[in-house]
Amino acid sequence: FYFFVDIYIIAKKIFTRFKIGMKINPINMQNVENSFKTFSENIIKTPAMSSDLFIASIKTKEQELSKAGMLSKLSDKFYDLAQTLFANGKMGLATIVCSRLIKFPNITLEQKEKYIKTGLEFSEMQGDKMHVLARLEDLHQLYDEKGCDTQKVLKVMIKEERVLKDIV
Repeated sequence: FYFFVDIYIIAKKIFTRFKIGMKINPINMQNVENSFKTFSENIIKTPAMSSDLFIASIKTKEQELSKAGMLSKLSDKFYDLAQTLFANGKMGLATIVCSRLIKFPNITLEQKEKYIKTGLEFSEMQGDKMHVLARLEDLHQLYDEKGCDTQKVLKVMIKEERVLKDIV
């Protein structure tokens, strides 16, 4: 019996030890926010970046934040990055950020809807019908998940049909 108690205590200490780095306290949060700010500034300053390199950079930052348990807490920072990229004429990169945001864990349905609609708007402004269709499908699924009224779902379905006709 004491043997199992000792193992439990040791396991708890080990778990606590590794969990310490994941605790969100004001100092850690400030460090993560500063790191994200530097990351964003570097992305914005880079004159031309391939979408593949950008996606790899975003995924790396997502993994870093996920390990720290702060990914969903900084989703609005990613959203701000998308807005800034769009304002600076990097519309393709802004659309990629919105596409990634939709997949973030632990975001509210309201946040998800905001990110989808922004991605939809960016795609429409670019004339990228395939991504418009993808965002409309995301919106359709979200409305089904939220149990929205039939009118909202019907409007999205009509838009989907129009975009499909334009593509074909």
